[in-house]
Amino acid sequence: MSTTLLKELEESLPKDAQVTEIKFEASELVLYTKNKEFFRDCETVIKEIGGRLKKRIEVRPDPSITTDPEEAAKAIKIMVPEEAGIQEIYFEPELGKVVIGCLKPGLV
Repeated sequence: MSTTLLKELEESLPKDAQVTEIKFEASELVLYTKNKEFFRDCETVIKEIGGRLKKRIEVRPDPSITTDPEEAAKAIKIMVPEEAGIQEIYFEPELGKVVIGCLKPGLV
């Protein structure tokens, strides 16, 4: 069953998705992509596929397309206004996420 589901997901993805890995994590399907545009704009496609497969699907960036945490932290500090009061920037590289702790999250 799981192999069939992974194959169906793979076949449903756009040809340019550049998926490097698809795997199960608990009840979710997780896929990694090298295509920055697909990562940024995949919500509609993934929602449709997830609904059809009756599975939650999470898309993560392949580590090869992520920015070095130090460079990313510098860029975040430049982009976010000082009034936001950044207190902490925490990276979760295994998930391709960054968490920004601040006094005024609405400004981030």
